[in-house]
Amino acid sequence: MLLAEMWQAQNLLVLRYQRCPAKRFNTRATRGLHCPGARRAELLGNLVRLMDKYHDELSALKALDNGKTFAWADKADVTSSMEVIKYYAGWADKITGQTLETTEKKMIYTRHEPLGVVGQIIPWKGFPLLMLTWKVGPTLATGNAIVLKPSEFTPLTAIRMCGLIQEAGFPPGVVNIITGYGHTVGAAISSHMKIEKVAFTGSTLVGRKIMEAATKSNLKDVTLELGGKSPNIIYDDADLDQAVNWAAFAKSKSIRVGDPFEIGIDQGPQVSQQQYDRIIEYIDSGKKMARQSTLVGTGMARRAISSTRPFSRRRNLI
Repeated sequence: MLLAEMWQAQNLLVLRYQRCPAKRFNTRATRGLHCPGARRAELLGNLVRLMDKYHDELSALKALDNGKTFAWADKADVTSSMEVIKYYAGWADKITGQTLETTEKKMIYTRHEPLGVVGQIIPWKGFPLLMLTWKVGPTLATGNAIVLKPSEFTPLTAIRMCGLIQEAGFPPGVVNIITGYGHTVGAAISSHMKIEKVAFTGSTLVGRKIMEAATKSNLKDVTLELGGKSPNIIYDDADLDQAVNWAAFAKSKSIRVGDPFEIGIDQGPQVSQQQYDRIIEYIDSGKKMARQSTLVGTGMARRAISSTRPFSRRRNLI
């Protein structure tokens, strides 16, 4: 089932879009005191209200994006994303500096100023909408402009949020969502001379490449969140039934796999054929290393994963 056709930005297109926020940052639309914190808080508050208005639509897009169930996206992802934006809206007018003690002949004070244009690259795993709000919330609250690349596997919620950001009243060019692959869009963000900071969540391998590109360009600030695999540490004296229950949110044999929009379904499709194949490799590797069948390696699990494959087809336009 084909969900959507997305454009893949090439280098020249990325560079053109990255000039826009640099120009916008130097106007009265966003920069520093030209857009006071109270106004930024108001705009973020508008965004929260729009997310609430389109709550079901965002939940549905989330289910289509990476296969998470509609119920889970509705109760957890979208609600938590709204809370993130609401939190940073509260901070926008409370960013202050300090006045430092000195003699009567001098006055010394500090002032926090926006960096400028911030590049952001987010993954598909788990919570792509929440990942977006974690990046966008503090950046907008502090008066910066944004160039953001969502995962090529989960662009739908990011694109819809771009429309809501515009509807909330943010000026054109303040938030720019560019779809495409890491070797084009991600590489351009990491090495662009007008981008002052890049924030990335993803693999350690790609994180090293981003740090290298940032160093070789303009020594931009880098924030990296790398390699998280949500490990579960289980000790010898643990209750294994409870351990399995907490690790899988329910006992594995009772997990219901199917259409993420159906009531009572616990798990939807895998996000892509690549991820499906990777899971099968992990199962086969685990069985081989342990030399015994485990719960995750049974035919039931393989059939459950296979049942998700028709939902995961996707292609990009170049």
